Amino acid sequence: MKIFKSRSTHTNFILLIFLVLLSGCALSNITSVSKNKTTKPFSSFFILCVESPDEIKALNKENYENFIANNFNKIDGLNVRSQLEKTISRNLSIGNFPRIVKSLDVFQVDEQYTYEEFMEKIGATGTEAILFVNLRNYWQSKEYVTSYYKRSSVTREELEPNATYYAYLYDLRNIDEYLWLSKVNVYGINAGYDTLNNYFARRISKDLKKNKYSY
Repeated sequence: MKIFKSRSTHTNFILLIFLVLLSGCALSNITSVSKNKTTKPFSSFFILCVESPDEIKALNKENYENFIANNFNKIDGLNVRSQLEKTISRNLSIGNFPRIVKSLDVFQVDEQYTYEEFMEKIGATGTEAILFVNLRNYWQSKEYVTSYYKRSSVTREELEPNATYYAYLYDLRNIDEYLWLSKVNVYGINAGYDTLNNYFARRISKDLKKNKYSY
């Protein structure tokens, strides 16, 4: 008995493998510290994201004016921060619980806010906790990929994206001291910033739930 393999099926299989190889993926690791526990998990979060090389451990007036005020709603990097807030929301909240409020839904892009206005607007959302994320470092690493075809080969240089994130959790009633801190490194493979953000969001969401800060 002869078995005939459909050329179209074979072609589709090759195409599927090719698409899988092209799709972005990443490796990640997390280090977290639970500084203070809560009596029960938070049922609502305010998400705030910045891109800064500085260490920002408290949401006080000094840090706001020096590192946050001209950063969190600037137009530069808006797409990255917007996607980051969305993926955190998707991973942290299932069926709209816990309730999530994103900073970009509250603050106008490229508008100036005093510290008092900033805190008043966050307080008006009625959220219990602030999840503050700092995309602290972004860099690219070189990879050399060799492709072989018959008796020839071609080596090309590829740049892979990587990122380091710091995330801090604050009780809105005490923003001078964080409850929980995490550092997440994400190493991309054929990935864009959205893939890096997605891996980060899954990591911290799982850790927050594990440590009983979120439902």
